Amino acid sequence: MARNTGVNAQRSGNKQKADRTSTLKQVIRVYRYTAKYVKSMPVWMILSLVVPIGAAIGLSAGFHAMWLGWIINLVLGITLGLLIATLVLTRVADHVGYERLEGKPGAAGAVVSSINTAGYSFDEAPIWMDRRTKDGIWQGTGRSGLFLVGEGNRHRLDQEMNRIEREVRHMTPGSQLPIYRIYVGNEKGCTPLKKLRRAIVSKKVVMTKEELNQLNGRLRSIASRGQKIPRSIDPRRIRITRRMMR
Repeated sequence: MARNTGVNAQRSGNKQKADRTSTLKQVIRVYRYTAKYVKSMPVWMILSLVVPIGAAIGLSAGFHAMWLGWIINLVLGITLGLLIATLVLTRVADHVGYERLEGKPGAAGAVVSSINTAGYSFDEAPIWMDRRTKDGIWQGTGRSGLFLVGEGNRHRLDQEMNRIEREVRHMTPGSQLPIYRIYVGNEKGCTPLKKLRRAIVSKKVVMTKEELNQLNGRLRSIASRGQKIPRSIDPRRIRITRRMMR
């Protein structure tokens, strides 16, 4: 028993060490990618670290802190500096990621498929795509309802969304299922790509987990007999950089 406990503890320790190493590598990878497009990134990172530490030193010196106070203030300053640097890196990386995706076919799919908030489910592949114009619709669900995210010409998208909504209503007779239509773009009445995620997760929760599972089951039934994406379009081959979306 003692041997098994020791082995389990060692495995747990190795896993935690591997997770920390993986996180650090990911942060370094994100920083290098971001710094390639934002030349001032090193300056912002240094300022994010130096300012809180400098403030901690100034407070300690100004209040004539004892050695224990110096240690506490320095630890707080370093911790706060790391937190601010992480937040700055995240915000700038998000901005760069959305900027690089903007205007590319399938950008909406890259964003919605990266939503990992509990209860939300989107496929990277569109439920419908026009082979000529590359207009596409992505379908997803959450406890807020059903989402239809369109990318392309508004008129063509409306026609296909009407068809999809009729099929869903037919499979959920009598229900008050909310169906949200979101058009991605910078035109009036559209949602900019950088605000797409917030536009989805900010909706009010109206379903239980059991009701959501039932909805997903019915949607799978529709998909199994529904219209296929044209053979000439393979969404899995749409190459879009989504490093900032991970």
